[in-house]
Amino acid sequence: VYIAGEFNTWSFTAMTKVDDTHYTVTIANATAAHKYKYTCGNDWAYVEMSAEGTDVADRSYSENDVVERWNKIPSSDLQVGLTFNVTVPEGTPAVYICGGWDWNTFMPMTKVDDTHYTITIAEANSDHGYKYTCGESWTYEEEGHTANRSYSENDVVTGWKQTPTGLNTVSVTSYTIANRTLSVTLNGRQNIALYDVAGRMIQNAVVADFYQVELPVGIYILRAANTSIKVAIR
Repeated sequence: VYIAGEFNTWSFTAMTKVDDTHYTVTIANATAAHKYKYTCGNDWAYVEMSAEGTDVADRSYSENDVVERWNKIPSSDLQVGLTFNVTVPEGTPAVYICGGWDWNTFMPMTKVDDTHYTITIAEANSDHGYKYTCGESWTYEEEGHTANRSYSENDVVTGWKQTPTGLNTVSVTSYTIANRTLSVTLNGRQNIALYDVAGRMIQNAVVADFYQVELPVGIYILRAANTSIKVAIR
């Protein structure tokens, strides 16, 4: 079991096993005001759910919590420490990979030749979803894969939505949440990708200057250019 919250910038801290159904952890910098959630793996795909299988809101502090259900449980035959090889179009300037092991970081891949790149990621496992980009921004993600990829040692990218031009990367200027509506002000035209807390893509679109969407109660990750934002709709 892992815990992720405002005290660890929503990364995954492993808890200590007490017995088959109980885990514990002491976090020195955590306060009673911090929100948090539990997962059964170091990925949001394994986040806790309600007994009915619906999203749950971020927790407020309690010394003793009960998790009713997991969204997903890691496979018993899970592969860990994976190598990714990808074939890309000619003229691709660079290739990056981003996935469930750390959705906030675009990891540069090693160039084998003009159309082949490779990388080995110790933290990656076969349950992690991932995507390729040709720049350090979702503006430059691969075409043809609106959903995250499932693990394959050898992938092929047939095209990019956009390639870097040397101009400044656009980003999110501000965002607000009101009446279950997320409103985002953008600095220019860019690709917006919206995911639920389990990593499922809800919407993927190219928008200019402003983006707005009404959402049900839940936790979401918004990605635009080099910016990732975690939002809670209550």
